[in-house]
Amino acid sequence: MKFLIVNADDFGLSSGINRGIIETFANGIVTRTSIMANAPTFDDACSLALQTSIPVGLHLNLTFGSPVSSPDKIPSLVDAHGRFYGKWAFTRRYFSGQIEYREIEKETQAQIVKVLKRDIHITHLDSHHHIHCLPGVLNIFQQLANKYSIKSIRHITMPRITDRRHLSAYLSQMMIASFYKFRNSKCEMRNYTCWGFEFMAAKNKKDTLLKIIASLQEGMNELMCH
Repeated sequence: MKFLIVNADDFGLSSGINRGIIETFANGIVTRTSIMANAPTFDDACSLALQTSIPVGLHLNLTFGSPVSSPDKIPSLVDAHGRFYGKWAFTRRYFSGQIEYREIEKETQAQIVKVLKRDIHITHLDSHHHIHCLPGVLNIFQQLANKYSIKSIRHITMPRITDRRHLSAYLSQMMIASFYKFRNSKCEMRNYTCWGFEFMAAKNKKDTLLKIIASLQEGMNELMCH
């Protein structure tokens, strides 16, 4: 049988996004969401989540805004203003060895704990810009998932690009997703197909969605949306 999870990323990024996610969940389109612990409207997202039955995962964020941890505790992850580097700068620093894994672990744990303290059960883990796919970062994800009894982690699969005009929209995600590796772990790594890249730069969202639905694999599939 074929099953589809429709996950709305970026819960907490804005009040409009929050209400859009809740509305689409109520209408039976979105089936779960992923919250950003350091996002501007995190408190609003938590309140809405507690008012509904929407399943909530953690959307780990190390590439946007300010950290949950004190910036002086994670100096390799933040710039001179105490804010996270953007996705490109983070990726460059990662591959040049300027990122400290222990600081990633500290901030990831801080984000998990912040969500749990709001009485929200974390159903799964994924990440902003898919940074959890990077070797080392994924290991930290698995260890913390085990520690906090979080049952699944998003499995990124590579998108199929048929139009070179869309290449720039995929580039950073491809760079990171190509390093995804499975590791032995007590944490369940759901071996499903993750769709969503196909929506980026798609002119006709409806036709794209219908093509994805027609291409679903046997077993579990996830469609990430924004």
